Amino acid sequence: MLKYSLVLSSRTCKACHPVLVSARGYRRLKAGTGSTADARDAALIKKLQSQLEELKKKIADEEEDAHTFLERHASGEQAKADKQHQYTWFWEKALSDGDRQKLASLSIKSLDDLQAAYHEADVAMTTPPFPKPEQLQPRLRIAHDLHMRIPEKIAAARRQSSLSRLNLKKFWGGMI
Repeated sequence: MLKYSLVLSSRTCKACHPVLVSARGYRRLKAGTGSTADARDAALIKKLQSQLEELKKKIADEEEDAHTFLERHASGEQAKADKQHQYTWFWEKALSDGDRQKLASLSIKSLDDLQAAYHEADVAMTTPPFPKPEQLQPRLRIAHDLHMRIPEKIAAARRQSSLSRLNLKKFWGGMI
């Protein structure tokens, strides 16, 4: 079936009358059985099914890895021992003797005490009258300053220590 459209173009007669030009429309015929389109569709379906199976296997492996990770790190005794080892490493290797003596004179004798003092300083600085770190009590000021320098101290200790294989970033992830 031919369609006709009115076209104004250079193909007009001398009297400038428009000319009818046929424009063929595309009409898809019904595909026969056994065509190349069916074969292409079958190959695509097969490929997609194999990808789906691979993804299911990958998801199952990732879930299994997550469960083993949780079981390994959630076991109470091992987790406590690892965390205590990291606390001890930080307290002994990353802090200098002068820092530990200064903290001991302010009754800060562990990493938990340091974190508690930092939290007190943070609360004091975020409530009215919003004092600056220099205006805090000496205990809070020193704890805040030292806590803010933890990344520098860890980096320096890593450079000096043979224990650089420890994953301290994971350990300090939420605190710095």
